[in-house]
Order: sequence, then C-alpha cells, then structure tokens
Amino acid sequence: MGENVTFVRRGPRRFVAAVLVLGMVVVPWRLTVNFGDSTLVAMGGTLYVLAALVGIWQLWRVCVVLTPEKVIVRNPWRDHHITWDRIAEIERENVLGMQRVNLVLTDGSSVPCAAYRGGSLTGTPLGEDFVGAVRQRIAHLRESNG
Repeated sequence: MGENVTFVRRGPRRFVAAVLVLGMVVVPWRLTVNFGDSTLVAMGGTLYVLAALVGIWQLWRVCVVLTPEKVIVRNPWRDHHITWDRIAEIERENVLGMQRVNLVLTDGSSVPCAAYRGGSLTGTPLGEDFVGAVRQRIAHLRESNG
C-alpha cells in the first residue's frame, strides 16, 4: 500500500447535497410567499441557507483515507488519525436494519466510520472494498511483524 486511498459513499451525499441546495432556494421563497417580506422572514431564510451550507460542507468531508502510515477517519465534526499499529480489527454491525462500520483499536475502544453508516438500497453490506482493504493491511502488518 504505497499511496493514499480514499473511500466515500458518493450516491447518498450527492442526493442530500442536491436536496439542501434546492432547499436554499425553495425555503426562503416559500417563507416570503407565506409570511410576507419582513425582517423575521429574511432572518429565517438566511439561517436556513447558512445551516444548509454547513450541512453540505460537513456531508462532503465525510470519508476514510488509508495512507501507508495511518487511517484518517473524517466524521462530520471530528477527524481521527489512527496509526496502523493501533488498529486491532474492523467490525461491521447491523442494528435495526442500519449498518455501521467501526475500527476497533488495540485498547478496546472503537472509532465509527460515518462514511459507512446507514442503510443500503440494494441490501448489500456497506463498504465491502473499504473493509477488505483494511483487513488486508492489518494482515500484512501482522505477517511482517512476525
């Protein structure tokens, strides 16, 4: 594994970003149509637009990057930089039909990967290529360490 590999779920984030962008036009327009042109309506529309921009930014940054030295998990509000020697396993959970992928650390704690949390329209497990790449790297490290 010589270069960085980035894993993202493109479909859901494109759809949600499109809905938020559409909402940035529709919500202020509907507020004005329904409640008239007032300062409160303008403030409400502005707050929605700002919240939508923050949401798009947060949504767009969610990914997992595998580098030769570490794994970078970019969750909505926090990034985790985890060296390979601290990763014990990668686990997949299915709770009430919602899937989750977590990195289990050697100290017993786990780091959720927000990029691979949610449902799958096709019913297939989320992040098969990501889970496979992490397991392959963990196995390679164990072989080289002895």
